Amino acid sequence: MASWNRSRELAQVVDIARLYFEEGKTQKDISECLGIPQATISRLLQRASDEGIVRHIISPPRLFGLQTEVLKKLRSKGIREVRVVLGTSSMEDKKNIENPDKNTANLGAHGAEYLWDLLSQHTGEQVTIGMACGDTLAALVRHFVNYLQDDFSARKELQNKTIRLYPLNLFWERELESTIYPPALVVAFGTQLTALGCKVHAFVPQPPIDFYEAYDTIFCTIDKNKCKQPADQKQVHKQIHKYIYYLQKQIDGYVEYLNQAKNADIFLLGIGAYINDEKYMHVLKESYNYNNDKKAICVLNESSNESDGKSIDLENESEEKKFLDLETVAGEINYQPFTYDGEFYTLRRFLTVTAKDLIAIAGNPAKKVIAVAGGESKKSAVLASLKCNPPYNVLITDECVGQHLYDTL
Repeated sequence: MASWNRSRELAQVVDIARLYFEEGKTQKDISECLGIPQATISRLLQRASDEGIVRHIISPPRLFGLQTEVLKKLRSKGIREVRVVLGTSSMEDKKNIENPDKNTANLGAHGAEYLWDLLSQHTGEQVTIGMACGDTLAALVRHFVNYLQDDFSARKELQNKTIRLYPLNLFWERELESTIYPPALVVAFGTQLTALGCKVHAFVPQPPIDFYEAYDTIFCTIDKNKCKQPADQKQVHKQIHKYIYYLQKQIDGYVEYLNQAKNADIFLLGIGAYINDEKYMHVLKESYNYNNDKKAICVLNESSNESDGKSIDLENESEEKKFLDLETVAGEINYQPFTYDGEFYTLRRFLTVTAKDLIAIAGNPAKKVIAVAGGESKKSAVLASLKCNPPYNVLITDECVGQHLYDTL
């Protein structure tokens, strides 16, 4: 008899669970339909869960699940947040490698959303942003400005803050494109925010053209001087020191500027995919870092005093230059190339917040160093940037790269 009663109770529990979970009826509806007190309905539904008749399966959205799993794999590398956004499918993305505007725009939109979240949550009256450059960051700027234009309340909220903008690299030439040069992108961003009534200070020094000319004069003279007789070398050495004095004064000013940039609250970075990308190769050639014969780029010796950006060491500069084979390079961040093993190199003559600096900054829990990159063409570069110590602690990417990281790491 007891067994029969239990079977009947379980059948009732199953019926009530189906009405509630499958048909979507409320406890009140079931109570009225079956003539059972609502308190009994609640008790039987709890019993259905306790005895495993009903099992609750939490099934997060597909991209959220991928995002969570990728973050688990990257936490040990210093990554604190991962955002995986919807991108083009693998097949569609492969078709769009040469024209990735759709994916770039989508990443830029989500990067802008993340930036707004940080700014709206920032408690201080002043916030400082350091910016690299690239098509994705240019898209981020466009979407951020468009958002402010469309949302009056957001615009009013941001107008209560003072925004300080710094480029993270001072490379600049006379013919500017906002996506190539950090100073130009900072100027464009600052100008648009100012037009919307925001209080903006864009800290962009005068283009360091004289610096580059003096630098080239010094070291071209050093190279030529190697072939001269000792007596002639002494005279040339005096000439070099005249340039050194002028150059050192400029370096001191730029280093002070870059030190201020390192104190930013938020850093925005892109990840370049190919070292032989036309835009990046243009930067290399303009900066005399590119050796066409060796198909390599000239990098700083790790022991060179110039790596700290504070001094020019004639002895080190007179040594044989160190070249990095382009075939070993996976990509670049803030114009600084990194290999497939995740090793970063600082380019000679570049006035920049270095990858070494960014790695140290990314280790500070109070700083947000955000890399935004995605698409089929960026898979290898993003993966390589994570092999050692990535110079960022937040990654915003798409499903294509997110899945690649999950499968590979």
